[in-house]
Amino acid sequence: MPDFPSGYSFHLLAHVNSTNMHAMESLYAGLAVNGDVFFTNFQSQGKGQRGKSWLSEPGESVLMSVVLDTNRLTPSQSFRLSAAMSLAVKDFLQSLTSEEINIKWPNDIYSGDRKAGGILIENIVNNGLLKWSVVGIGINVNQLSFPEHLPQAISLRMLTGKIYDAETLSKQLTAFIDLRWQQLLAGGWIEIITAYNQALYGKGMIKKLRKGAVVIPCKIKSVTEQGLLIAGENDEWHFAHGEVDWLFG
Repeated sequence: MPDFPSGYSFHLLAHVNSTNMHAMESLYAGLAVNGDVFFTNFQSQGKGQRGKSWLSEPGESVLMSVVLDTNRLTPSQSFRLSAAMSLAVKDFLQSLTSEEINIKWPNDIYSGDRKAGGILIENIVNNGLLKWSVVGIGINVNQLSFPEHLPQAISLRMLTGKIYDAETLSKQLTAFIDLRWQQLLAGGWIEIITAYNQALYGKGMIKKLRKGAVVIPCKIKSVTEQGLLIAGENDEWHFAHGEVDWLFG
């Protein structure tokens, strides 16, 4: 397992509303810099994709946010960061379990049909340019049971039978984040999107997607460099992030 990378600073927060909120507030106040990692054992207002909450019991999850200076990316390239960070989390979890880990488009982390973690990226754009990004990551670590409204959830402990220290995991994960981030900065986007598609959840399978009130059973094919999900026998469906919901069962 690689060591905590140089150039990053680890900040342990005893209690916080949300690590992403804390990171964003710190950035706006001029108190955060590139490489700051904010970790907590408990957050009261955890944020998920599309306004959903991320709930966890104290000490049972990786709850962290990483501040990155993303001025070398344009807003239209924001999916590149999402793909790279998804791969980083996938690589990290795959290093701990023999169970196959996949990426459910756009950036949820799955084992089989069950969610092990998720990513929420928030950006600061200035004068039409991407300035900062906060990469929020939540991973289920030691939980053995989940609320009834989260039937698809799974934890690292359920995958491996081991109990983990979430703070230690977050530091190890930072090393994987840096590896993929440096790859992206070095011009390795084609390698990243190729690896992302290789790890794509449901690839080649028929999955149910809901667009508005319409349920669409379609074969999952690939994700484009712009972040569009391509589905259907003849690539007839092109979905943008937030346009469809995945249905299970």
